[in-house]
Amino acid sequence: MEEKQNIKVWGNRHCYYLMICLLVSCNTSKNDTGLQENNKQKKENRIIYQPDSTINNVLYLQDYTSTDRFYNKSELKSEIWIRESPIVIFSNKSKKEYLIAYQYEGGTKNSFECFEIGYFVDDMKLESLYVYHTDYESIKTESSLGLGSSFEEIINKKGISYTEKQIGDDLLIEYQINDMNTPFLQRYNMPGYFEKFYLRDNKTYKIIFGFEYP
Repeated sequence: MEEKQNIKVWGNRHCYYLMICLLVSCNTSKNDTGLQENNKQKKENRIIYQPDSTINNVLYLQDYTSTDRFYNKSELKSEIWIRESPIVIFSNKSKKEYLIAYQYEGGTKNSFECFEIGYFVDDMKLESLYVYHTDYESIKTESSLGLGSSFEEIINKKGISYTEKQIGDDLLIEYQINDMNTPFLQRYNMPGYFEKFYLRDNKTYKIIFGFEYP
């Protein structure tokens, strides 16, 4: 009789022990999952926005010497009345993508303050203007972002310090630097910088980045 009671007590204790282990295991699993999610979020939040300043790592903002490396021609024809400032238009090799280089008033010859990347099909009037055709397969920023980049790709490269705006079915994501005390703006002696990504169906169809007009 006493032996049966001991077996019963041992069995109860064993079940209790198993329940405790199961509860601890579940809580640990939940904590691990939560910790992983928190670490992932913290990692994403640690991405500090770095402004783009080049096209294909060749053509630089406010650098006329880089223009010769990008397209070797001493005199580039500017188009006016197409944008808010004179522009020079380039295309990629397939002639599907365009690059618009903005020349602000008072700027240096063949030096540009802003770049716009897009598809000719979205702005057909550009094809009737003077376009300089290049041998580049695609047009990208030094962050390897270009036409077709997804929302996730942009965030992974640029971080979450953006503002967004819904334009019909399209999404506009914008990054800005407005503090003139930042080294980036001080280096160029410009009042502000912006970078805009226009997305449709989670695919970038236009990018504009450069300096605010002084």
